[in-house]
Amino acid sequence: MDANTNPQAPTAVTNWIKWHENESEDKVNMLFDQVASRELILSFRFRCGLEKNAVDLKKYLEVVSGWQSNIESLECLGEQTFSFYDVIGIVNLGIVDKERLNGWIRYSINISHEFGSWLDNWDIVGS
Repeated sequence: MDANTNPQAPTAVTNWIKWHENESEDKVNMLFDQVASRELILSFRFRCGLEKNAVDLKKYLEVVSGWQSNIESLECLGEQTFSFYDVIGIVNLGIVDKERLNGWIRYSINISHEFGSWLDNWDIVGS
């Protein structure tokens, strides 16, 4: 997979996209090691620093993508207490091949950045 090459994207966003794509690549390769396609139901978690971003991302995912999701709050304790908001959900991709799954990952990474969030993780719920 190639990182987003948008020249207007901040370097930190471009680096994060490339890192996440690299991390996901091994998982994707393992999934399609012995089969060309498979039926996948995936779980996902987007992490947001602002509650408004989480609410807007959740609405977008439900309306535009049809992904079921909910929002959970996570409080980080330390010298300064702050909260993260996780948009957590599932998506049934149906029967997909490696290229389509890679496309889903790229879309998830890029759309989350549009909402000031990031794809924290994705995993297989069923196949």
